[in-house]
Amino acid sequence: MSELYVSWEWPIESRPADLWPLVSDTDRFNADSGVPAIEQLGQSQFLRRLRLSILGINVEWEEQPFEWQHPERFGVVRKYLSGPLAEMRVLTELSEQPSRLRYQVWATPRNWLCSLLVRAQLLASGRRFARTVRAYDEIAVRQTPEIDQLSPVRFTAGGENRLERARRELVSAGASETLLHSLCRLIRCGSNFDVHRMRPYEYARRWNAERRETLELFLRAARAGMLELQWELMCPLCRGAKQRSSELGGVQPHVHCEACCIDFHVDLNQSVELTFRPNIEIREIKHQEYCVGGPQNTPHIVLQQVIEPGGRRELSPSLATGFYRFRRWGNSSSRVLCVVEDGGLDTLILDGDGGSELRVSTRPRLVLENTGTETSVMVLERLAWSDEAATAAEVTALQVFRDLFPTESLRPALPLSAGTMTVLFTDIVDSASLYRELGDAMAFGHILQQQKTLSQHVEEEGGAVIKTIGDRAMAVFRHPITAVRAARKAQSSTGATRLRIAIHTGPAVAVTLNDRLDYFGATVNLAARITSLSNGYDIVATRSVVDDCEVRAWLEAEGIAVQTTSTEPVEIVRLNSHPPR
Repeated sequence: MSELYVSWEWPIESRPADLWPLVSDTDRFNADSGVPAIEQLGQSQFLRRLRLSILGINVEWEEQPFEWQHPERFGVVRKYLSGPLAEMRVLTELSEQPSRLRYQVWATPRNWLCSLLVRAQLLASGRRFARTVRAYDEIAVRQTPEIDQLSPVRFTAGGENRLERARRELVSAGASETLLHSLCRLIRCGSNFDVHRMRPYEYARRWNAERRETLELFLRAARAGMLELQWELMCPLCRGAKQRSSELGGVQPHVHCEACCIDFHVDLNQSVELTFRPNIEIREIKHQEYCVGGPQNTPHIVLQQVIEPGGRRELSPSLATGFYRFRRWGNSSSRVLCVVEDGGLDTLILDGDGGSELRVSTRPRLVLENTGTETSVMVLERLAWSDEAATAAEVTALQVFRDLFPTESLRPALPLSAGTMTVLFTDIVDSASLYRELGDAMAFGHILQQQKTLSQHVEEEGGAVIKTIGDRAMAVFRHPITAVRAARKAQSSTGATRLRIAIHTGPAVAVTLNDRLDYFGATVNLAARITSLSNGYDIVATRSVVDDCEVRAWLEAEGIAVQTTSTEPVEIVRLNSHPPR
């Protein structure tokens, strides 16, 4: 049969860059356009085998990886194993001059009867696609924070009452009513695609709110029964969720990504992200897949191309400044590109076999060559990870999380890297004399009050007290500056009691001990060991802490001198030193 060709063009009022995140989210676009849900049957190399049912007919096909060039075009090729089609190619293009979206389809029916069916289906699809494009264009123009569910939202029996009870509980606990209103509206009206995987930092940006305040609201909402926690294990290459668990204890140490054909070790700093979804007793969410592999599934990839053996393709993407990585699926080697405003290469030939770092212009001419004997999938991806992920390393270092979910911990005997952590130790000077002078009861109450004050300052700065042992305490932070500020506050509020404080930053390992999440490793050991170097009027820290740019700026603003006190085993410095009173 001869190939059928259909092209639709729609004028758009929004900029292509603003419309791209919506139309390139092919999973959402197909659902909103009335395309039936699909079922994944398996994957062989980079080909996915998929199936859907339309008009009572089961249709199966093999799908190549999507090709795209952000934010200008994307498309896919499907070879059908059953149903009325033999093959179909789809290409979507966005342009500013003229401002339009063009959607093209090349379809090869199996026979003349199938041709009639395909023509009718394409005609109906065009009308639905037009409605979706117009709706998305309006959303992109308005810069709407989120997209409402187009079909009616399904609440469970009594779900709206449970939502209202949880809302009142959170208001009574002091939650921001503005933020809470936005969260409740999202649960009541938000699209299934928005609410089945809610990222608190993403919504902080959408709502123009503080990140930590938004994260803490989501955590408190989960405790109140409004939301549920989801721990997602992310592939380091495609950055897609490979596994999900409702408990941190369900996190596995090793995961396989079928899409990237790699096994990877899980760490809390990059591999595990905390997301949320409405409580199943409030809102029903039947999340189905309508398309896989679209550009928005991997938004950090700005260019993806399928190149046949011996093939060659020239592209001219528009790139923001920063670092990128060019690689080929299934190949461990890669080449780093540094995109710069001036002085970069304008033409570059790439084959996916790696090489030294290159400086490239913001609109380079890229020549992709497949010199191998097999089809290659070549990608250009931004190296910077999104800062909208609330990682497990960050969340578990928050006092509010440890207070609200004290039983959340890793599987026993499963140590996982927590990335770089800043560890703070405190020790009350000469606590034995307190017991002699005040008696056991009063001395214990005094030390308990000191620890409570320390916890307050640690929580204010976004850290968490991990444990207290007698008159000693250990806390962790994600950033050195927050630990230094908390230490200064704690030492300034001790009154007559002197408080030794030591801070060190470096890699740490998270593990469950005594049913609680704890941290171990050389960083923790060194921070504990140097605590004795403090005289109780100062803070001792390692050079890795004071060399942090935020810490340096803060010390300068506060007029605090840095004095080297030891160089073994690393350089130790003294902050805020005062003579004994």
